[in-house]
Amino acid sequence: MASALLLADREQIRHTLTIGSQKMLAKFEVSRSAAATKVQASGINASIDVEPARNSHYRPDVDGLRAIAILPVVFYHAGFSSFSGGFVGVDVFFVISGYLITSLILPEVVSGKFSITNFYERRIRRIFPALFTIMFVSLAVSSLLMWPLAFKDFGHSLFATTIFASNFLFWNQFGYFDASAESRPLLHTWSLAVEEQFYIVFPIYLFIVARWFSRALKPLTATIAILSFGFSLYGVAYAPSAAFYLPPSRTWELLLGVMLAMKMFPPLKSPILRNWLTIGGLMLIALAIGLLTRHSSFPGVSALLPCVGTFLVIYAGTGQPTAVSRLLSKRWLVFIGLISYSLYLWHWPLIVFAELYLMRVINKTEAWVIIALSFALAALSWKFIENPFRTRRVASSRRKLFAMAGAVMAMALFFGWALEYTKGLPRRMTTQARKFANISYDCHDRQVKCSVLKPEEVQFDRLCRLGASESAKPDFALWGDSHGEFVVDTVAQAAIAAQRSGLQITSEGCPPMLGVTRPDRNYRHCPAFTDAAFKVIADPQIRQVIIVARWALWSEGSRFHFENGGSVIINDAEAPTSQTANRDVLRRGLTRTLDSLKALGKKVTIVAPIPEIGWDVPTVLALESWHNRNIHSEPTRTEFEERTHFAIQLLQELQTAYGFDLIYPHQTLCDQKTCRAVINAQPLYCDDDHLSKYGRSLLVPAFQPFLMK
Repeated sequence: MASALLLADREQIRHTLTIGSQKMLAKFEVSRSAAATKVQASGINASIDVEPARNSHYRPDVDGLRAIAILPVVFYHAGFSSFSGGFVGVDVFFVISGYLITSLILPEVVSGKFSITNFYERRIRRIFPALFTIMFVSLAVSSLLMWPLAFKDFGHSLFATTIFASNFLFWNQFGYFDASAESRPLLHTWSLAVEEQFYIVFPIYLFIVARWFSRALKPLTATIAILSFGFSLYGVAYAPSAAFYLPPSRTWELLLGVMLAMKMFPPLKSPILRNWLTIGGLMLIALAIGLLTRHSSFPGVSALLPCVGTFLVIYAGTGQPTAVSRLLSKRWLVFIGLISYSLYLWHWPLIVFAELYLMRVINKTEAWVIIALSFALAALSWKFIENPFRTRRVASSRRKLFAMAGAVMAMALFFGWALEYTKGLPRRMTTQARKFANISYDCHDRQVKCSVLKPEEVQFDRLCRLGASESAKPDFALWGDSHGEFVVDTVAQAAIAAQRSGLQITSEGCPPMLGVTRPDRNYRHCPAFTDAAFKVIADPQIRQVIIVARWALWSEGSRFHFENGGSVIINDAEAPTSQTANRDVLRRGLTRTLDSLKALGKKVTIVAPIPEIGWDVPTVLALESWHNRNIHSEPTRTEFEERTHFAIQLLQELQTAYGFDLIYPHQTLCDQKTCRAVINAQPLYCDDDHLSKYGRSLLVPAFQPFLMK
């Protein structure tokens, strides 16, 4: 789901945009006073080579490089598959940001002219106007499109974004590439938070080290960058979400630009070498955009492609122009670079709100319309919101600026708190719409402590019990992914009737099959979880195993109808990583698992595919009732049968070979024509494929005979 625009202060540029017959003719008036690179500051020798912050060498190619960064981000978010790695635009901006901000403040530091107050005044003028505009616009639109639970979650992100801590919020909630992230209008602010957290520490670090320990500045900065890269490598392997969102694993990208501004690398004199290096840098960025995907390990080693590429373009482009720098200095690219901050802020909420209104993923035509609208709003925002504050036409004094900043922050914090306190302002909606929307809580009220398990916690005595009283010895295990989590109530009720006790061994997103893995960054714990689960199942006390999984997703690798999220790949030691191999992996995984269970003498019961609806049932029903719209229809029985044909046929073949019991939920949840989303005015699902409490209750009779045996 991507990304953010990290834009450094560009006080070195004062420009006017003249709209004539071509509408995009930019003229730049550059005024910079030369800063000495070797100065005496406060009586202390601070001999440091720096890129002067104010000189006559404005580099339009760096603004053009911003365009190269923002365009892939926009197209990636809009769903264009050729930009599968477009999220790396964020990393390009990290390097640019580190370079430009250091070029600006380091000469001030070493000359004794740096002021932390001036620095944050510039940051406020640069960041706040456009950011808080989009935050309050998002608040208004969200109030019309979001059901209470989603609006409450929006309040959390509004609060966190205001204090530049949204990266920590999203890290705790979900991964950037998770389907659940795609409905968050302020998701993209995570990188602004990373940048501002960096800027809390960096100026103080620079002030202290550059002025009093100048000889240590370069080696210390390089050491911190290496350590940060080490954190990134470790995080990608063991905590991918933290590695993506948190500053320790991202700081090295900013410091790469910082080291460029400190001139830690010798100047390049050969025009041929400089040309080839800039071409190579641009190619590295292009490779990252075209080759990386949401399944790639990122940041880590993969982030070297865009970061080193950006480094080479800036480094080798210093001095005389190169072929690449001339290309990047084209006026249309420079203009896109100038509006890139507003373009980033606008494009993602527009995509999210379009999909919330349509309750499906936007198509290509709609994506182009949103991109065009994003450009128009970005240009207007740049001219009428960003520039008046930066040129001091608005809030000319520091006192006025800080007062305005404090006021808008206080307002945003209040609204964020109010949405939490009121649980998403449910009274915005009609009574019937609220009833439908509240079914969403069925997805959140399940026993998360029992369902989301670390592999080391999967032990016989630590697993949650279900069914009869805890005094009864558990003699069966429910093993599954999230579809297993959502039939726990069903199995528990059937087990109580049979006076039996069992263990819940479920983990969202982990296929319950031996030897089957997922390359997704957030599911690397699955093999260890599966191994731990099977050790518990192998205990002689466990006589029966009930296996529940989203078989249609594992076999097809694609989402159903209008469901958010990308493709899902499963693999094993015998298969390449590709969606087309999913069916073969599923067959081998089930066969491998059944062979092992048969060898242990276990009784096996498998639950066939639970029908998927393909759209968020409570949300769609609530919006239809609230706004008097007809959004989606229930899937037909034919669509269900086509979707699950391979999975059901495979299960039936294996049933003949192994003799296990097979439960068919669709015989209860579907009639002859449709697979029902609603029965007796009660939603059967709490999202697009997981059963609500009512839906689970309908399946109890289907499970009872198999637990009675």
